[in-house]
Amino acid sequence: MSPCIVELNDIAVAASSAKHEPVSSPGFALVQGASLVVGDEARSRARLSPQQLNNRFWQRLSMDPLSHTGHSVRHNADLAYAHLMQLHELAGKPDEVVFVVPGNFTNKQLSILLGVAGQCPFQAVGLVDAAVAAVAGVDFTGDVIHIELQLHQAVLTKLTVSDEIIRDTVQTVEGAGLLSLHDRWAHIIADAFIEQCRFDPLHSATTEQFIYDHLPKFLSSDGTLLDFEVPQGSSVHRARIERDSILQVGIKLWRQLLDRVSGMSSRTDGIVLSHNWAAVPGVERFSAGNLVLEADTTAR
Repeated sequence: MSPCIVELNDIAVAASSAKHEPVSSPGFALVQGASLVVGDEARSRARLSPQQLNNRFWQRLSMDPLSHTGHSVRHNADLAYAHLMQLHELAGKPDEVVFVVPGNFTNKQLSILLGVAGQCPFQAVGLVDAAVAAVAGVDFTGDVIHIELQLHQAVLTKLTVSDEIIRDTVQTVEGAGLLSLHDRWAHIIADAFIEQCRFDPLHSATTEQFIYDHLPKFLSSDGTLLDFEVPQGSSVHRARIERDSILQVGIKLWRQLLDRVSGMSSRTDGIVLSHNWAAVPGVERFSAGNLVLEADTTAR
């Protein structure tokens, strides 16, 4: 029996196996008293209950005590356990799991991960570096930089690829994650509403949540001008946003990361981007010549 592959990226922790369709769950947890929800349900309530939300428990995986939580949650490891249990259920309850782990995980975090997995109803049979696994599936040789986009940061990994793959240095760029991009896009949209119809959708938790829930569909739209509609009671507010202003957000992040790439290596034969970059509008243009991986590349 082949093991289930679990990729620990907090944008969407993914589980892939030969027997079931791939599933994923975002790294969000909402703790309200004795109630704990994780994944999509927690993300859908993130702006409604921000004080009870935790979306850094994978990034900060530790046994350090958390404040403002219910009695059933003591630390980030408890949230990671709850998330793995949900994913195990979604993935059809596999017996064995191989973890694909970001290169910035410390030895202590790897130890905690295996300790958490030891309490789960599956056996952890392997740990694989995410960048090594990703690059193993593409046709590259020489010095390669893998850039993984996470919720709160980007992880840059330098690898040497020949007959074997050797991981060299790993750098983390805090604040260069998908949530930071979402915040910038949301404020661009809010500014358009304020200017065009004197309505601030970020002023109310309900309409703010609506903005973030509908960002993915909006960002996938084509055209020079993009329309966004926000319902409020019996009325609907509409604004038009220039697509170029949306693209500039991704371009700015890309330039920031290229500066870090230059500092990591004087010569780079290729840059490989994790599949989460596909959620950034314009990535195929501003990163032309570099490879954006498919969602199943690492698992395969």
